[in-house]
Amino acid sequence: MLIAGLSELLLIAGLSFAFVHNLKHKRSLIIAMAILTTTCAASAGFMRYLELADTVSVHQSFSFISKHFAMSAFITGLLWHSFSRPVLPWAILGLTLISFAINTLYSAGFISDAIIVLLCLYFIYQVRTQLPALVQAVTALFILTSTLIWGIIMSDKDLLLGLFHLSLACFFVLMARSSKALIPLTDDNKHAPVT
Repeated sequence: MLIAGLSELLLIAGLSFAFVHNLKHKRSLIIAMAILTTTCAASAGFMRYLELADTVSVHQSFSFISKHFAMSAFITGLLWHSFSRPVLPWAILGLTLISFAINTLYSAGFISDAIIVLLCLYFIYQVRTQLPALVQAVTALFILTSTLIWGIIMSDKDLLLGLFHLSLACFFVLMARSSKALIPLTDDNKHAPVT
């Protein structure tokens, strides 16, 4: 599966951009850990799909963690200082862990998907006054959710995985770029109207 394997490199490049952006802007450790988890999945996928090593179980494990925890943790980390109460990001991470635990027992991926989409919508709400960031965040959500449709209309698994990896790469890059528009809430501005 050449396309699937090589497209993992695009995902690794997108994750690298988000990681460097995170370091550059002094974002939280949670973001870095989420990115590294997804990078491990992409690296194992690269070796798996190009048949360089037997990394099926490693790839599946890190992909599971990425989908059911790291993606939500990444967005929560970006939004960390945008919540009105300090306990909210911790509560979201707790909810994400509960979803992760449920998915280890049952196939309930829709819970993780819902958390990711809701976090993206809140992110979009937070950057709504900055047009470039708003366009990037909306595009990121559109690209991410479009992957649900491709599985229905495409039968070539190699190409489908390639598009999925490209979509994830774009998502991470766009979310990292648009996060510059997030304004941390302080006691002075958390109740101020947005103009």
